[in-house]
Amino acid sequence: METKLKGVIPPIITPLTEKEELDREGLEKMVDYLIDGGVHGLFALGSTGEFAALDETIHAETVKVIVEHTAGRVPVLVGVTGVGTKQTIANLKRAEDLGADGVVISPGYYFPYTQAELLHHYDLVCRQTNIPIMLYNVPVRARSPIHLETVKALAQYDQIIGIKDSSGSFNFVQELIGAAETLPNFAVFQGDEQAMGAAVLLGADGIVPGIGNLDPARCVQLYNAAVAGNKDEVNRLQREINDVCRVFSLSQGSPYGGLKAALHMLGLCEPYPAKPAASPSAEQLKEIEALLTEKGLLN
Repeated sequence: METKLKGVIPPIITPLTEKEELDREGLEKMVDYLIDGGVHGLFALGSTGEFAALDETIHAETVKVIVEHTAGRVPVLVGVTGVGTKQTIANLKRAEDLGADGVVISPGYYFPYTQAELLHHYDLVCRQTNIPIMLYNVPVRARSPIHLETVKALAQYDQIIGIKDSSGSFNFVQELIGAAETLPNFAVFQGDEQAMGAAVLLGADGIVPGIGNLDPARCVQLYNAAVAGNKDEVNRLQREINDVCRVFSLSQGSPYGGLKAALHMLGLCEPYPAKPAASPSAEQLKEIEALLTEKGLLN
Protein backbone atom coordinates (compact mmCIF):
# COMPACT_ATOMS: atom_id res chain seq x y z
CA MET A 1 0.00 0.00 0.00
CA GLU A 2 1.44 3.33 -1.06
CA THR A 3 -0.23 5.40 1.66
CA LYS A 4 -0.94 4.92 5.35
CA LEU A 5 -4.04 2.84 5.96
CA LYS A 6 -6.94 4.71 7.55
CA GLY A 7 -10.71 4.92 7.74
CA VAL A 8 -13.49 2.37 8.17
CA ILE A 9 -12.58 -1.21 7.29
CA PRO A 10 -15.39 -3.57 8.28
CA PRO A 11 -14.66 -7.28 8.82
CA ILE A 12 -17.03 -8.52 6.14
CA ILE A 13 -19.24 -11.51 6.89
CA THR A 14 -18.94 -14.76 4.95
CA PRO A 15 -22.47 -15.41 3.63
CA LEU A 16 -23.39 -19.09 3.60
CA THR A 17 -26.17 -21.20 2.12
CA GLU A 18 -28.20 -23.61 4.23
CA LYS A 19 -25.79 -26.37 3.08
CA GLU A 20 -22.90 -24.24 4.34
CA GLU A 21 -21.55 -23.43 0.91
CA LEU A 22 -20.52 -19.90 -0.02
CA ASP A 23 -23.41 -17.62 -0.95
CA ARG A 24 -21.52 -15.99 -3.82
CA GLU A 25 -24.33 -13.67 -4.88
CA GLY A 26 -24.80 -12.56 -1.29
CA LEU A 27 -21.10 -11.88 -0.91
CA GLU A 28 -21.04 -9.74 -4.05
CA LYS A 29 -24.06 -7.80 -2.76
CA MET A 30 -22.29 -7.30 0.57
CA VAL A 31 -19.18 -5.94 -1.14
CA ASP A 32 -21.27 -3.41 -3.09
CA TYR A 33 -23.35 -2.46 -0.03
CA LEU A 34 -20.26 -1.73 2.03
CA ILE A 35 -18.44 0.19 -0.68
CA ASP A 36 -21.58 2.16 -1.52
CA GLY A 37 -21.77 2.95 2.22
CA GLY A 38 -18.43 4.72 1.95
CA VAL A 39 -16.05 2.27 3.65
CA HIS A 40 -12.34 2.65 3.02
CA GLY A 41 -11.43 -1.04 2.83
CA LEU A 42 -12.64 -4.59 3.43
CA PHE A 43 -11.31 -7.19 5.87
CA ALA A 44 -12.13 -10.76 4.82
CA LEU A 45 -11.95 -13.87 7.02
CA GLY A 46 -11.89 -12.14 10.38
CA SER A 47 -13.84 -13.21 13.45
CA THR A 48 -17.04 -11.71 11.99
CA GLY A 49 -16.25 -13.69 8.83
CA GLU A 50 -16.33 -16.86 10.96
CA PHE A 51 -13.00 -17.95 9.46
CA ALA A 52 -12.20 -20.49 12.18
CA ALA A 53 -15.40 -22.44 11.45
CA LEU A 54 -14.87 -22.62 7.67
CA ASP A 55 -12.64 -24.85 5.56
CA GLU A 56 -9.83 -23.82 3.23
CA THR A 57 -12.01 -24.22 0.14
CA ILE A 58 -14.47 -21.59 1.39
CA HIS A 59 -11.55 -19.42 2.55
CA ALA A 60 -10.09 -19.38 -0.95
CA GLU A 61 -13.44 -18.93 -2.68
CA THR A 62 -14.36 -16.07 -0.36
CA VAL A 63 -11.13 -14.17 -1.02
CA LYS A 64 -11.39 -14.75 -4.77
CA VAL A 65 -14.95 -13.40 -4.95
CA ILE A 66 -14.19 -10.36 -2.79
CA VAL A 67 -11.00 -9.44 -4.66
CA GLU A 68 -12.59 -9.88 -8.09
CA HIS A 69 -15.82 -8.07 -7.26
CA THR A 70 -14.10 -5.24 -5.40
CA ALA A 71 -11.98 -4.73 -8.52
CA GLY A 72 -9.61 -2.28 -6.87
CA ARG A 73 -12.28 0.07 -5.55
CA VAL A 74 -10.92 -0.26 -2.00
CA PRO A 75 -8.06 -2.28 -0.47
CA VAL A 76 -8.86 -5.86 0.52
CA LEU A 77 -7.21 -7.23 3.66
CA VAL A 78 -7.43 -10.94 4.42
CA GLY A 79 -7.18 -12.68 7.77
CA VAL A 80 -4.58 -15.44 7.56
CA THR A 81 -4.09 -16.36 11.20
CA GLY A 82 -3.31 -20.01 11.85
CA VAL A 83 -2.63 -21.91 15.05
CA GLY A 84 1.08 -21.98 14.26
CA THR A 85 3.59 -20.24 12.02
CA LYS A 86 3.65 -22.78 9.18
CA GLN A 87 -0.12 -22.72 8.84
CA THR A 88 -0.16 -18.91 8.95
CA ILE A 89 2.43 -18.67 6.17
CA ALA A 90 0.46 -21.13 4.02
CA ASN A 91 -2.71 -19.06 4.53
CA LEU A 92 -0.77 -15.88 3.69
CA LYS A 93 0.62 -17.33 0.46
CA ARG A 94 -2.87 -18.36 -0.63
CA ALA A 95 -4.27 -14.88 0.06
CA GLU A 96 -1.32 -13.29 -1.73
CA ASP A 97 -1.85 -15.52 -4.78
CA LEU A 98 -5.55 -14.58 -4.84
CA GLY A 99 -4.77 -10.87 -5.01
CA ALA A 100 -5.11 -9.60 -1.44
CA ASP A 101 -3.74 -6.11 -0.88
CA GLY A 102 -2.68 -6.95 2.66
CA VAL A 103 -3.15 -9.52 5.41
CA VAL A 104 -4.20 -9.45 9.05
CA ILE A 105 -2.44 -11.73 11.55
CA SER A 106 -3.22 -12.27 15.22
CA PRO A 107 -1.17 -14.50 17.51
CA GLY A 108 -1.97 -18.14 16.87
CA TYR A 109 -5.17 -19.22 18.57
CA TYR A 110 -5.68 -22.23 20.90
CA PHE A 111 -2.17 -22.26 22.41
CA PRO A 112 -0.82 -19.41 24.58
CA TYR A 113 2.51 -17.91 23.49
CA THR A 114 5.14 -15.74 25.17
CA GLN A 115 6.14 -12.35 23.76
CA ALA A 116 9.45 -13.86 22.60
CA GLU A 117 7.52 -16.54 20.72
CA LEU A 118 5.30 -13.91 19.12
CA LEU A 119 8.32 -11.92 17.97
CA HIS A 120 9.79 -15.08 16.46
CA HIS A 121 6.45 -15.93 14.82
CA TYR A 122 6.05 -12.58 13.10
CA ASP A 123 9.74 -12.49 12.15
CA LEU A 124 9.42 -15.83 10.37
CA VAL A 125 6.27 -14.63 8.59
CA CYS A 126 7.92 -11.40 7.46
CA ARG A 127 10.85 -13.34 6.02
CA GLN A 128 8.41 -15.06 3.65
CA THR A 129 6.59 -12.08 2.16
CA ASN A 130 6.60 -8.40 1.25
CA ILE A 131 2.82 -8.04 1.48
CA PRO A 132 1.58 -5.45 4.02
CA ILE A 133 0.69 -7.01 7.38
CA MET A 134 -1.67 -5.65 10.02
CA LEU A 135 -1.21 -7.02 13.52
CA TYR A 136 -4.40 -8.06 15.32
CA ASN A 137 -4.49 -7.97 19.10
CA VAL A 138 -7.47 -10.04 20.25
CA PRO A 139 -6.50 -11.90 23.43
CA VAL A 140 -10.05 -13.04 24.17
CA ARG A 141 -9.80 -15.30 21.10
CA ALA A 142 -6.08 -15.76 20.50
CA ARG A 143 -5.16 -16.28 24.17
CA SER A 144 -1.91 -14.31 23.77
CA PRO A 145 -1.97 -10.50 23.98
CA ILE A 146 0.55 -8.50 21.98
CA HIS A 147 2.28 -6.23 24.50
CA LEU A 148 3.19 -2.62 23.70
CA GLU A 149 6.94 -3.26 23.55
CA THR A 150 6.32 -6.16 21.18
CA VAL A 151 4.22 -3.90 18.95
CA LYS A 152 7.01 -1.31 18.90
CA ALA A 153 9.55 -3.96 17.92
CA LEU A 154 7.35 -5.39 15.18
CA ALA A 155 6.59 -1.92 13.79
CA GLN A 156 10.22 -1.74 12.68
CA TYR A 157 9.52 -4.32 9.96
CA ASP A 158 8.69 -2.73 6.61
CA GLN A 159 5.85 -5.19 6.05
CA ILE A 160 4.03 -4.40 9.29
CA ILE A 161 1.81 -1.39 8.68
CA GLY A 162 -0.42 -1.21 11.74
CA ILE A 163 -2.51 -2.93 14.36
CA LYS A 164 -6.17 -3.62 15.01
CA ASP A 165 -6.77 -3.69 18.74
CA SER A 166 -9.72 -5.63 20.12
CA SER A 167 -8.33 -6.07 23.61
CA GLY A 168 -11.16 -4.07 25.15
CA SER A 169 -8.62 -1.93 26.98
CA PHE A 170 -9.01 1.72 26.02
CA ASN A 171 -5.85 2.50 27.99
CA PHE A 172 -3.91 0.16 25.69
CA VAL A 173 -5.37 1.86 22.61
CA GLN A 174 -4.21 5.20 23.98
CA GLU A 175 -0.73 3.75 24.50
CA LEU A 176 -0.72 2.49 20.91
CA ILE A 177 -1.77 5.91 19.61
CA GLY A 178 1.03 7.51 21.61
CA ALA A 179 3.61 5.03 20.33
CA ALA A 180 2.46 5.53 16.74
CA GLU A 181 3.34 9.23 16.93
CA THR A 182 6.97 8.22 16.39
CA LEU A 183 6.04 5.63 13.73
CA PRO A 184 4.75 7.71 10.80
CA ASN A 185 3.66 4.77 8.64
CA PHE A 186 2.13 2.69 11.43
CA ALA A 187 -1.67 2.81 11.76
CA VAL A 188 -3.77 2.13 14.86
CA PHE A 189 -7.28 0.75 14.36
CA GLN A 190 -9.90 0.35 17.07
CA GLY A 191 -11.88 -2.89 16.99
CA ASP A 192 -14.18 -2.21 19.95
CA GLU A 193 -17.41 -0.80 18.49
CA GLN A 194 -18.42 1.08 21.65
CA ALA A 195 -15.10 2.96 21.76
CA MET A 196 -14.71 3.79 18.06
CA GLY A 197 -15.55 7.47 18.18
CA ALA A 198 -13.44 8.17 21.25
CA ALA A 199 -10.45 6.34 19.76
CA VAL A 200 -10.50 8.34 16.52
CA LEU A 201 -10.97 11.60 18.44
CA LEU A 202 -7.76 10.77 20.33
CA GLY A 203 -5.81 9.98 17.18
CA ALA A 204 -6.60 6.43 16.05
CA ASP A 205 -6.32 6.08 12.28
CA GLY A 206 -9.41 4.00 11.78
CA ILE A 207 -11.96 1.50 12.96
CA VAL A 208 -12.82 -2.12 12.15
CA PRO A 209 -16.49 -2.44 13.11
CA GLY A 210 -18.37 -5.71 12.82
CA ILE A 211 -21.56 -3.67 12.94
CA GLY A 212 -20.28 -1.91 9.83
CA ASN A 213 -21.65 -4.87 7.87
CA LEU A 214 -25.15 -3.75 8.79
CA ASP A 215 -24.73 0.02 9.10
CA PRO A 216 -21.67 1.06 7.10
CA ALA A 217 -22.86 4.58 6.32
CA ARG A 218 -23.36 5.48 9.99
CA CYS A 219 -19.92 4.08 10.86
CA VAL A 220 -18.38 6.23 8.13
CA GLN A 221 -20.28 9.27 9.43
CA LEU A 222 -18.91 8.56 12.91
CA TYR A 223 -15.36 8.30 11.60
CA ASN A 224 -15.66 11.53 9.60
CA ALA A 225 -17.14 13.39 12.56
CA ALA A 226 -14.30 12.19 14.81
CA VAL A 227 -11.63 13.20 12.28
CA ALA A 228 -13.27 16.64 12.12
CA GLY A 229 -13.26 16.86 15.92
CA ASN A 230 -17.03 17.24 16.13
CA LYS A 231 -17.54 15.76 19.60
CA ASP A 232 -21.28 16.33 19.79
CA GLU A 233 -21.85 14.54 16.49
CA VAL A 234 -19.51 11.72 17.55
CA ASN A 235 -21.44 11.23 20.77
CA ARG A 236 -24.77 11.17 18.93
CA LEU A 237 -23.60 8.71 16.28
CA GLN A 238 -21.80 6.50 18.79
CA ARG A 239 -24.99 6.15 20.83
CA GLU A 240 -26.94 5.24 17.69
CA ILE A 241 -24.37 2.64 16.67
CA ASN A 242 -24.33 1.18 20.17
CA ASP A 243 -28.08 0.73 19.85
CA VAL A 244 -27.76 -0.95 16.45
CA CYS A 245 -25.25 -3.33 18.06
CA ARG A 246 -28.17 -4.87 19.98
CA VAL A 247 -28.54 -7.09 16.90
CA PHE A 248 -25.59 -9.15 18.14
CA SER A 249 -27.52 -10.20 21.24
CA LEU A 250 -30.68 -11.10 19.32
CA SER A 251 -29.72 -14.68 18.63
CA GLN A 252 -29.80 -18.03 20.37
CA GLY A 253 -26.03 -18.19 20.66
CA SER A 254 -23.53 -16.79 18.15
CA PRO A 255 -23.81 -13.02 17.60
CA TYR A 256 -23.39 -13.65 13.89
CA GLY A 257 -26.77 -15.40 13.73
CA GLY A 258 -28.46 -12.11 14.61
CA LEU A 259 -26.24 -10.11 12.26
CA LYS A 260 -26.82 -12.41 9.30
CA ALA A 261 -30.56 -12.50 9.95
CA ALA A 262 -30.60 -8.69 9.84
CA LEU A 263 -28.63 -8.63 6.58
CA HIS A 264 -31.04 -11.18 5.11
CA MET A 265 -33.93 -8.84 5.97
CA LEU A 266 -32.15 -6.15 3.96
CA GLY A 267 -32.08 -8.53 0.99
CA LEU A 268 -28.31 -8.85 0.98
CA CYS A 269 -27.51 -12.48 1.74
CA GLU A 270 -28.69 -15.79 3.17
CA PRO A 271 -29.19 -15.77 6.96
CA TYR A 272 -27.19 -18.85 7.97
CA PRO A 273 -24.26 -18.71 10.42
CA ALA A 274 -21.61 -21.43 10.33
CA LYS A 275 -22.70 -24.53 12.24
CA PRO A 276 -23.18 -25.24 15.07
CA ALA A 277 -24.17 -21.60 15.63
CA ALA A 278 -27.93 -21.12 15.84
CA SER A 279 -30.15 -18.64 14.04
CA PRO A 280 -32.46 -16.30 15.99
CA SER A 281 -35.82 -17.47 17.28
CA ALA A 282 -39.06 -16.25 15.72
CA GLU A 283 -39.47 -13.74 18.55
CA GLN A 284 -35.91 -12.49 18.11
CA LEU A 285 -36.49 -12.07 14.37
CA LYS A 286 -39.40 -9.76 15.17
CA GLU A 287 -37.13 -7.75 17.49
CA ILE A 288 -34.47 -7.51 14.78
CA GLU A 289 -37.01 -6.28 12.25
CA ALA A 290 -38.26 -3.67 14.72
CA LEU A 291 -34.69 -2.53 15.43
CA LEU A 292 -33.88 -2.17 11.73
CA THR A 293 -37.06 -0.19 11.16
CA GLU A 294 -36.42 2.06 14.16
CA LYS A 295 -32.89 2.85 12.96
CA GLY A 296 -33.96 3.58 9.39
CA LEU A 297 -32.19 0.58 7.92
CA LEU A 298 -35.36 -1.21 6.78
CA ASN A 299 -38.13 0.57 4.93
